[in-house]
Amino acid sequence: MNICDVFHHHARTHPGRVALVDGDRVLPFDELNDLIERTATHLIKLGLHPGDRVGCALKEDADHVIALLGILRAGLVYVPMDWRAPPAERDRLAARFSVAMTLVPEGISPLATPTHVVNGDWQGAVAVATGVRHVAGNGDEAAVIGLSSGTTGEPSGVVQSHSVVFFQSCSRWNSIEHFGPRRYFSALPLFFTAGRHMVLDHLIYGATVIVYPSLFAADEFVEQVKRHKATITLVVPTVVRWLLDLPAKQPCLLPDLEVLLLGAAPIHGEEKLAALDHVSPRAHDSYGATGGGWMSLARPDDIRRHSDSIGLATFLVERQVVDENDQPVAVGDVGRMRCRGPGIVGTESSADGWLYTGDLVTENESGYMFLQGRAADLIIRGGANVLPNEVERILMTHDNVSEAAVIGWPSPVFGEEVAAFVVLRRPGPTDELLKLCRSSLAPYKVPSEIFVVDDFPRTTSGKVKKRDLVDRLPERLGA
Repeated sequence: MNICDVFHHHARTHPGRVALVDGDRVLPFDELNDLIERTATHLIKLGLHPGDRVGCALKEDADHVIALLGILRAGLVYVPMDWRAPPAERDRLAARFSVAMTLVPEGISPLATPTHVVNGDWQGAVAVATGVRHVAGNGDEAAVIGLSSGTTGEPSGVVQSHSVVFFQSCSRWNSIEHFGPRRYFSALPLFFTAGRHMVLDHLIYGATVIVYPSLFAADEFVEQVKRHKATITLVVPTVVRWLLDLPAKQPCLLPDLEVLLLGAAPIHGEEKLAALDHVSPRAHDSYGATGGGWMSLARPDDIRRHSDSIGLATFLVERQVVDENDQPVAVGDVGRMRCRGPGIVGTESSADGWLYTGDLVTENESGYMFLQGRAADLIIRGGANVLPNEVERILMTHDNVSEAAVIGWPSPVFGEEVAAFVVLRRPGPTDELLKLCRSSLAPYKVPSEIFVVDDFPRTTSGKVKKRDLVDRLPERLGA
């Protein structure tokens, strides 16, 4: 199979149904399918061969979506690139993943690799491209290179086949509680895995996608979601926090949404509950990884029941919590999370198909899973394990703490000390925060020092770059 085979079906069975909306540009499925085929033909006529990798540094618009699908239709491999990144960064990515050609919008500097500008001339060439028959393949061919968020350095790549893309899409689509026709509002960067895959999910299943620039104000986002009568959208925690700061003119900001997906980075339980009350009563919290798609989902009732949980396993996904010897741990004990299923691949997969996510978790008797931190972030102070997530949760209970991040601080005495960084809602001392930690945590878990910052360094998906915080630490305690 080729994932784009589905568009032949949509073009035949509901040709006039709207597939893609980009401002005033509206494409029904028959026109979209025709553009996909012609784009694939044009790419092959430019000298590309099945299996070649194509960098896509396009903006969040219909041209990007059509190019992505054309690349897949031609049997080429899509490599996401951030059009906002400096040329040197895109060149590094192109070299690292052996990109044969890169597509860019007008106004963007060309790369060291062959570069084509997607503009009116490109669209004209696509419109007349004919004469190449595209072979479907068996589904095992590479389709997309998914990039990690790169919190600890250069992003790594996970090759996803057409079959994997389809099964991940199937898992997400069947895990969401959505009733009736879907209209997905896409306001995330398309080079970003979650943003791109949600667009693919909805087009694969014959739903409508509205693409919108990823830079926006909170009130603009609310206005556009309502104007386009969207039924589902995905936001990162940073956007959730912007929305929570808006006054609600109704019981909540977006009462007509079928699903408000929260994803791409961890979000605290109190914020999830606030999103249910203030933004949408249909909020879902998704948890996933680049190679695994979604592996857990907390639906509205799940959030009400266990706000700190990442929820239950998604459709077609099997999860386990294991120790260092890959043996299942007792209910409630901390262990490593691993998952497997037809849509799960990754660089840390075992021979029997398990993907180790790198997260430390617990699981209760009902199957709800709770993040306890990253295995790589585990702090070992004098031989005792400290889970950063536990300390962060305590700090977040203080009404003046907007965000918290806890890291290990090298110590000649204990190996590591505990250091905390916080973003405050209003200026104030940290004495109260230390007092709160001492009253709520074992002594060895209490931060040795708490640093106040204006904001955290983040990846493009909103995750805190803890390595950058380590670089901000003084060389010794009290310095």
